[in-house]
Amino acid sequence: MGLLLRGGAGAVEAGRRVGLDGPAFRLAAIAAAPSAAAPSADGKHAGGNAAGGKDALLERCATALRQQLSMTRTAEAIARIGDTVYAVIPGSADAAESLAALRRLLLATRGSARPHSPEQVVIGMSGPVASLADLGQAREEADRVLQVLAGARSHDGCAEVGEVGLAVTMLRLAELESARRAGRRGVLDDIDDHDAAHAASYGQTLRVYLASFGDPTEASKALGVHTNTLRYRLRRLNELFGLDVADPDARFALMVDIRLRTAATPATPAGSAT
Repeated sequence: MGLLLRGGAGAVEAGRRVGLDGPAFRLAAIAAAPSAAAPSADGKHAGGNAAGGKDALLERCATALRQQLSMTRTAEAIARIGDTVYAVIPGSADAAESLAALRRLLLATRGSARPHSPEQVVIGMSGPVASLADLGQAREEADRVLQVLAGARSHDGCAEVGEVGLAVTMLRLAELESARRAGRRGVLDDIDDHDAAHAASYGQTLRVYLASFGDPTEASKALGVHTNTLRYRLRRLNELFGLDVADPDARFALMVDIRLRTAATPATPAGSAT
């Protein structure tokens, strides 16, 4: 399976040996949700035995997937690598048809694996690839989908890369930007440091204002302050940090920066306004 997931000529040869053939292939990745602790025998969460429960859950998922595929007489390659069960599955050349069939298969697999709740298992699917040589790219896509689903439970915990494409793009951009800016500070860092030192809330005010698309009425309502208070804080942002929120380019740059930070780092509750 390691050769398959690396893609290239080695994957083509490995696929030939196990009988993988088809006009197209997709890679499915199955993982236990980060906060999911498997239940113990008495129906309660296992707590300290969560790791063992996760292992058992993933083994059941792999077994259930093999059983589902055996009923359709579909050649496959399934293996657990680390905390993820990967499966290379041939499908139709029709992308929509193959996606619908794979989704049905994977949801049936999740049900057969008997998780305590469906939210315990997340499933990422790559886009279709015409050759096993492209499985390296497919693995990156499936892993990204798992990242997205781990942070935001959507699509019933089972999604294809095209369905969460924007979130996947933001994850990629966040990593690139984090590497590019390693050790460098931005205006958001200065604002947050100021807030921490002075028990202020300029960072929260700015984020809410931008999330409200610059609508002072909506922003002040969300913050629970008078509109005049909001406008005062925006003026102070300009005085303290040279930040002109009336400039559309500045607003756009800030919104992108905030979104990338959110994608790269799990969000934490904002402090109360002062």
